[in-house]
Amino acid sequence: MEDKLELPESSLSIDESIEHYFKHVLTKMSSLDNKDKFNRKINFSIMKQFLFTAYNNFREMDATFEDKEFKEVKNQFLGAIALKGDIEKRIFHAMEVLFDIVFLRKQIAYMQMKIDCENLKTELENFRGELGSLTSQMEEAKAQMKKYKPGSDSFKQYESDWKRLNGKHVDKVHKIREGTDKVVELDEKMEEFKSEYYDGFCSVFKDKTEEIKKDIDSALDILAYRFDKQIWRRAKRSKQIREYYQQSGIRGLFSSKTYLEYFVGNLDEKSAGTTNKKIIKYLSEFNKENKTMVAVVFQNREIGDRIGTIAKELDSSIAYEYFPTAANLASKYKNTYFPVVIVGAFELRGAIIYASQLQKVLNEDYKDLSMVLYHPASFTTRDFIKAAEVGYRYFIPDSSGKEKIKSIMLEAF
Repeated sequence: MEDKLELPESSLSIDESIEHYFKHVLTKMSSLDNKDKFNRKINFSIMKQFLFTAYNNFREMDATFEDKEFKEVKNQFLGAIALKGDIEKRIFHAMEVLFDIVFLRKQIAYMQMKIDCENLKTELENFRGELGSLTSQMEEAKAQMKKYKPGSDSFKQYESDWKRLNGKHVDKVHKIREGTDKVVELDEKMEEFKSEYYDGFCSVFKDKTEEIKKDIDSALDILAYRFDKQIWRRAKRSKQIREYYQQSGIRGLFSSKTYLEYFVGNLDEKSAGTTNKKIIKYLSEFNKENKTMVAVVFQNREIGDRIGTIAKELDSSIAYEYFPTAANLASKYKNTYFPVVIVGAFELRGAIIYASQLQKVLNEDYKDLSMVLYHPASFTTRDFIKAAEVGYRYFIPDSSGKEKIKSIMLEAF
C-alpha cells in the first residue's frame, strides 16, 4: 500500500486504471506458452498436490529424472503458479481499498482534494498545538499581573503581553474554525466524487478480475497437462521408477491415471481429507476428460480393428479410431489429438508414404507422435533404419502374439 500522496501525471478512466493496475500481471500472462489447439488439460486445482507428490517421489528415486526439456516445462508451470499467487494478492483487499489504490489515486481532481485536505489537517494540528501554547502563556501572564498593583509598570507590561497573546489566540481560533470548515467541505466533495464512480468501478473490476482468474486457471490447466506428460515421459525411461512400478504391483500405463488409481486405491475414502476426497471424485472425470486416442491406420479394416481392440485392453482410458489411409487421419487430426498412431504397412514404401503425409499436415506436432509400425516379419535391419528416419519409434512384427503386441504398445504410451 502507498502511504505517500502524490498527484498522478494524468487522470485515468475506470478501464484504464484497472488495466494499469494489472499491467504487470497481464504482461506476464501474455508471455505464457499456454495455447493448445486440442485443448489438452487437467484440473490444476485438484491435481496440483498429486502432480508434485509424483514429481517429488520420482525425483528422489532417480537423480537424473529432470532433463532440459523437463526443466523448461516445469519452470513455465512454476512461473504460472507464482503468477496466480500474484493475482490473488492483488485482488485480496476489500473493494473500498482497491477503489482507492486502483482508481482514486489515478485521479488528479480527487488527489488534489486529498492532498489539500491532508495538508489542512496537518496545519490544523499545528494550530491546535500553537493554541495550547498560547493559552498557557496567557494564563502565565494573567498570573503575573495578579502579583502587581494595577497601573504599575510591571502590571502594564504583563497586561500588554496578555493582550498580544490574546490577539494571536483569537486569530488561531479563527483559522482553526475556517480550516475545519474547509476540511468538512473537501471531505464532502471527495465523498461525492467517490459516490459518482464507486459502483461503476466495482462492476468493471469484478468483471476484469473474473476474466483474469479464468485465464490464469485455464493456462494452469494446460500447463499442468504438459507438466504431467513430462513427468511420465521421464518416468517411463527411468530404470529405478520402472522397478518401483514392478515392486509396488502397479499395472497399466505410465500415466497419472494409473498412478492416481494406485494412489486412490490406498486411501480410506471415509477418513480421507478434503483434498483427497476431491481427487477420488475427480478420478472418474479424469478418465472421461483424458481419453488417450489411438489412430489405427490400416488398409485392412479387420486387422486394424483387432490391433485397436488390443490397444483398448491396455487401459480403460484408451480409445481408438480406424482410418483406411494416412490422408484420412491427417484430415481428422485438425480437430482430434492422437498421441499414438499405429500404421499397418506390408512394405517399407507404404510406411514411408504414410509418415510423410502425416508430417506434411502436422508439421511441428509430428515430432510429438508415438509412431508405431505394424510390419511384416520379413523387415530387414535396413528397413527398420529407414522407417526410424521418418519417425517410427516402435515396431510390431505381424507375427506377434497378443501379449507381445501389448508389451510393445505399452512402450508407445
